[in-house]
Amino acid sequence: MSSPSTSWGTATPTILTAGRRTSRPRPLTSCGCSTRSGATGSWSFGHDLGGGIAQILATTSSERVLALGVVDGVCFDGWPVPVVKAMKLAWPLVRLLPASAVAAALVPALRPLFGHGERAGEFIERFVEPWRRRGSGRLLAQHLRTLDSVYTQAVAPFLPQLAIPTEVVWGRKDHQMKQRYGQRLARTVPGARLTWVEDASHFVPADRPDEVVRAVEALISRLGEPTTPDR
Repeated sequence: MSSPSTSWGTATPTILTAGRRTSRPRPLTSCGCSTRSGATGSWSFGHDLGGGIAQILATTSSERVLALGVVDGVCFDGWPVPVVKAMKLAWPLVRLLPASAVAAALVPALRPLFGHGERAGEFIERFVEPWRRRGSGRLLAQHLRTLDSVYTQAVAPFLPQLAIPTEVVWGRKDHQMKQRYGQRLARTVPGARLTWVEDASHFVPADRPDEVVRAVEALISRLGEPTTPDR
């Protein structure tokens, strides 16, 4: 078990070895989805956009996904958030930005999304580094144009039919994906357990990696646990 002082870099190996029945694990990134496959199925665990992907996988491949974990993930109609919607509307201008301007804009935009400012630097640097490359304005514009809640709204009616262990972890200070969405997601999926992380904001994997590890371990311990879907 990791402690609150654990960094995400040291917590990731704990997650990767938590489920010994799985093979070829992929680490959860700051906005990613880790899908772990084994002989009898897989489990999906994601943060932010990765949380939305995890829901899509669970609802569209329910016969193969054994467990679901979402950490401050996009869901229902709760995204894109207003600032991203504004950037999406301005995509013709965004695509013209030089890489230096893209990186310079992202750093201050990301910093408020951390509850522990002293942990933000490593994550922000990792997040921003790809956007320092030539052509990042064009790539960011393409990315913005694809952000649409239609994907999570399309699978939302199928969430009550899930019959798998589900862990929902939410930063209490998250002002981007607001608390009501974490509550709604946990209420919608039968048997889902909601964990509030009081001192975390949107980037829970940075603020409290120990809580993310704990959620993964809880999913592993609940594999095979029966749940009753709403019919």
